[in-house]
Amino acid sequence: MPLYKNSKQCLGVIHLDVDGTLSDLQWVKLVHLKAAQNLGCTGFHTSGRIDSDIAFPFLREHKETIIGEAEESLEELKKESLRKDNILADIKIEKERGKYVLAEDVRSYIKTLATAQKALLRTLLTQDLPPKLKGLDTPQITKMMDEVVEEVCKEMREMKP
Repeated sequence: MPLYKNSKQCLGVIHLDVDGTLSDLQWVKLVHLKAAQNLGCTGFHTSGRIDSDIAFPFLREHKETIIGEAEESLEELKKESLRKDNILADIKIEKERGKYVLAEDVRSYIKTLATAQKALLRTLLTQDLPPKLKGLDTPQITKMMDEVVEEVCKEMREMKP
């Protein structure tokens, strides 16, 4: 019997005998080939090739075990899929409650906040503050600058997304 390049090629011929009649391996699906490999069948090479002289007799001899293993594998996949679905549902609920925020929304908010902060600082530092600072000494200038910092911080705290 031939050496198949991969599981797909093997499955393409495994269901028919040489004379064209249905073979006794028509029950075999990809999941069964993987189960046979997991059970230690040496007909499966690391390159993906399948030696039918070894694999087919193994499939026949261990049919019940392979089917059971495949069903367990499918059940595990279904359970894992269900767990992931539950996690996604929990995240969606928490997002709707406001516990989670999309990263893109955060980036957009930070950008808006930074733009508003820049505009406010530019107005205060280039228009409002210079005339008020004229003739003041260092402690007075420091006090006024502290007031500007507090005003900017207050504006930013009160800004809503």
